[in-house]
Amino acid sequence: MSAAKIVAIVVGVSVICIVLLALFGLSLFAVKTVEFEGGAVNEEGRTIEVSKGIDDLIVSLSSKPNPVAVGENLALTISVTNTAKESRKLSFRSSRRYDFWVVDASGDEVWRWSEGRMFAQVLEDVVLESTQKTEFTESWSLIDSKGVPVKAGEYKVFGVIVADELKSEELEIDVGVKAAAQ
Repeated sequence: MSAAKIVAIVVGVSVICIVLLALFGLSLFAVKTVEFEGGAVNEEGRTIEVSKGIDDLIVSLSSKPNPVAVGENLALTISVTNTAKESRKLSFRSSRRYDFWVVDASGDEVWRWSEGRMFAQVLEDVVLESTQKTEFTESWSLIDSKGVPVKAGEYKVFGVIVADELKSEELEIDVGVKAAAQ
Protein backbone atom coordinates (compact mmCIF):
# COMPACT_ATOMS: atom_id res chain seq x y z
CA MET A 1 0.00 0.00 0.00
CA SER A 2 1.39 3.38 -0.93
CA ALA A 3 2.10 6.16 1.54
CA ALA A 4 -0.56 8.34 -0.13
CA LYS A 5 -3.27 5.70 0.51
CA ILE A 6 -2.20 5.30 4.15
CA VAL A 7 -2.31 9.08 4.66
CA ALA A 8 -5.75 9.22 3.00
CA ILE A 9 -7.08 6.45 5.32
CA VAL A 10 -5.63 8.09 8.44
CA VAL A 11 -7.08 11.48 7.44
CA GLY A 12 -10.48 9.90 6.70
CA VAL A 13 -10.61 8.09 10.04
CA SER A 14 -9.49 11.25 11.83
CA VAL A 15 -12.23 13.30 10.18
CA ILE A 16 -14.86 10.72 11.14
CA CYS A 17 -13.61 10.70 14.75
CA ILE A 18 -13.68 14.50 14.93
CA VAL A 19 -17.23 14.61 13.54
CA LEU A 20 -18.42 11.97 16.04
CA LEU A 21 -16.75 13.75 18.94
CA ALA A 22 -18.28 17.05 17.87
CA LEU A 23 -21.76 15.52 17.65
CA PHE A 24 -21.35 13.75 21.01
CA GLY A 25 -19.97 16.89 22.62
CA LEU A 26 -22.83 19.04 21.31
CA SER A 27 -25.39 16.60 22.69
CA LEU A 28 -23.74 16.85 26.12
CA PHE A 29 -24.13 20.61 26.10
CA ALA A 30 -27.67 20.51 24.71
CA VAL A 31 -29.04 18.17 27.41
CA LYS A 32 -27.49 18.72 30.79
CA THR A 33 -28.68 16.08 33.22
CA VAL A 34 -27.56 14.62 36.51
CA GLU A 35 -23.95 15.44 37.31
CA PHE A 36 -23.83 14.15 40.87
CA GLU A 37 -25.49 11.37 42.77
CA GLY A 38 -24.63 10.32 46.25
CA GLY A 39 -25.91 9.28 49.61
CA ALA A 40 -25.11 8.48 53.21
CA VAL A 41 -26.01 5.39 55.20
CA ASN A 42 -26.30 4.72 58.92
CA GLU A 43 -24.73 1.94 60.96
CA GLU A 44 -27.47 -0.51 59.91
CA GLY A 45 -26.60 0.20 56.29
CA ARG A 46 -29.87 2.02 55.69
CA THR A 47 -29.87 5.09 53.49
CA ILE A 48 -30.44 8.24 55.51
CA GLU A 49 -29.67 10.79 52.80
CA VAL A 50 -29.61 10.83 49.01
CA SER A 51 -28.52 13.66 46.75
CA LYS A 52 -28.84 14.34 43.06
CA GLY A 53 -27.26 17.10 41.00
CA ILE A 54 -29.30 18.92 38.39
CA ASP A 55 -27.23 21.48 36.53
CA ASP A 56 -25.57 23.52 39.31
CA LEU A 57 -28.17 22.61 41.93
CA ILE A 58 -27.85 19.77 44.43
CA VAL A 59 -31.14 18.38 45.76
CA SER A 60 -30.97 16.22 48.90
CA LEU A 61 -33.56 14.11 50.73
CA SER A 62 -32.96 12.81 54.24
CA SER A 63 -34.91 10.90 56.86
CA LYS A 64 -34.29 10.13 60.49
CA PRO A 65 -34.35 7.89 62.31
CA ASN A 66 -34.07 4.99 59.90
CA PRO A 67 -35.37 2.50 60.88
CA VAL A 68 -38.16 4.16 62.82
CA ALA A 69 -40.34 2.43 65.42
CA VAL A 70 -44.13 2.40 65.24
CA GLY A 71 -45.32 5.22 67.50
CA GLU A 72 -42.37 7.49 66.65
CA ASN A 73 -42.20 10.22 64.02
CA LEU A 74 -40.04 10.15 60.91
CA ALA A 75 -38.39 13.52 60.18
CA LEU A 76 -38.16 14.25 56.44
CA THR A 77 -36.04 17.01 54.94
CA ILE A 78 -35.59 18.02 51.33
CA SER A 79 -33.18 20.77 50.34
CA VAL A 80 -31.65 22.45 47.33
CA THR A 81 -28.19 24.03 47.27
CA ASN A 82 -26.85 26.34 44.57
CA THR A 83 -23.28 25.27 43.73
CA ALA A 84 -22.88 27.77 40.88
CA LYS A 85 -20.71 30.87 41.15
CA GLU A 86 -23.71 33.02 40.25
CA SER A 87 -27.26 33.18 41.62
CA ARG A 88 -29.87 30.73 40.29
CA LYS A 89 -33.60 31.28 39.93
CA LEU A 90 -36.18 28.67 40.93
CA SER A 91 -39.65 29.11 39.39
CA PHE A 92 -42.72 27.82 41.22
CA ARG A 93 -46.25 27.63 39.80
CA SER A 94 -48.02 27.66 43.17
CA SER A 95 -47.27 28.23 46.85
CA ARG A 96 -46.43 24.52 47.14
CA ARG A 97 -42.63 24.31 47.14
CA TYR A 98 -42.13 20.59 47.88
CA ASP A 99 -43.87 17.32 48.61
CA PHE A 100 -43.21 14.06 50.43
CA TRP A 101 -45.02 10.75 50.03
CA VAL A 102 -44.65 7.19 51.24
CA VAL A 103 -45.27 3.94 49.36
CA ASP A 104 -45.53 0.50 50.95
CA ALA A 105 -43.85 -2.70 49.76
CA SER A 106 -46.75 -3.49 47.41
CA GLY A 107 -46.38 -0.10 45.68
CA ASP A 108 -49.47 1.53 47.21
CA GLU A 109 -49.20 5.12 48.38
CA VAL A 110 -49.96 5.21 52.10
CA TRP A 111 -49.33 8.91 52.91
CA ARG A 112 -48.72 12.19 51.09
CA TRP A 113 -47.83 15.41 52.87
CA SER A 114 -49.74 17.64 50.41
CA GLU A 115 -52.95 15.56 50.49
CA GLY A 116 -55.87 17.67 51.68
CA ARG A 117 -53.87 20.90 51.73
CA MET A 118 -54.71 24.01 49.74
CA PHE A 119 -52.04 25.96 47.85
CA ALA A 120 -52.34 29.45 46.36
CA GLN A 121 -52.12 29.45 42.57
CA VAL A 122 -49.35 32.04 42.16
CA LEU A 123 -46.26 32.20 40.00
CA GLU A 124 -43.17 33.05 42.01
CA ASP A 125 -39.44 33.07 41.40
CA VAL A 126 -37.06 32.39 44.28
CA VAL A 127 -33.41 33.36 43.86
CA LEU A 128 -30.70 31.22 45.45
CA GLU A 129 -27.40 33.05 45.77
CA SER A 130 -24.15 31.16 45.20
CA THR A 131 -23.67 28.44 47.88
CA GLN A 132 -27.10 29.25 49.36
CA LYS A 133 -29.21 26.33 50.59
CA THR A 134 -32.91 26.23 51.31
CA GLU A 135 -34.60 23.30 53.00
CA PHE A 136 -38.05 22.09 53.93
CA THR A 137 -38.75 19.74 56.83
CA GLU A 138 -41.88 17.82 57.72
CA SER A 139 -42.70 14.98 60.09
CA TRP A 140 -44.60 11.78 59.30
CA SER A 141 -46.30 10.21 62.31
CA LEU A 142 -46.46 6.76 60.64
CA ILE A 143 -50.21 7.18 60.20
CA ASP A 144 -51.58 6.44 56.73
CA SER A 145 -53.93 8.73 54.81
CA LYS A 146 -56.94 6.90 56.32
CA GLY A 147 -55.78 7.66 59.87
CA VAL A 148 -54.52 4.12 60.60
CA PRO A 149 -51.03 3.42 61.98
CA VAL A 150 -48.83 1.70 59.40
CA LYS A 151 -47.54 -1.80 60.04
CA ALA A 152 -43.91 -2.72 60.55
CA GLY A 153 -42.16 -3.32 57.23
CA GLU A 154 -40.30 -1.67 54.39
CA TYR A 155 -41.45 1.59 52.85
CA LYS A 156 -40.16 3.98 50.21
CA VAL A 157 -40.13 7.68 51.05
CA PHE A 158 -40.14 10.10 48.12
CA GLY A 159 -39.45 13.81 48.10
CA VAL A 160 -39.48 16.50 45.44
CA ILE A 161 -38.96 20.22 45.15
CA VAL A 162 -41.45 21.36 42.51
CA ALA A 163 -39.46 24.19 40.89
CA ASP A 164 -39.52 24.13 37.08
CA GLU A 165 -35.71 24.14 36.93
CA LEU A 166 -35.53 20.91 38.94
CA LYS A 167 -37.68 19.04 36.39
CA SER A 168 -39.71 17.43 39.21
CA GLU A 169 -36.83 15.05 39.93
CA GLU A 170 -37.97 12.72 42.71
CA LEU A 171 -35.57 11.43 45.32
CA GLU A 172 -36.20 8.15 47.13
CA ILE A 173 -35.09 6.54 50.39
CA ASP A 174 -35.94 3.08 51.70
CA VAL A 175 -37.19 3.31 55.26
CA GLY A 176 -37.70 0.48 57.71
CA VAL A 177 -40.60 0.65 60.14
CA LYS A 178 -40.09 -1.67 63.11
CA ALA A 179 -42.51 -2.78 65.81
CA ALA A 180 -42.79 -0.50 68.83
CA ALA A 181 -40.32 -1.16 71.65
CA GLN A 182 -42.00 -3.01 74.51
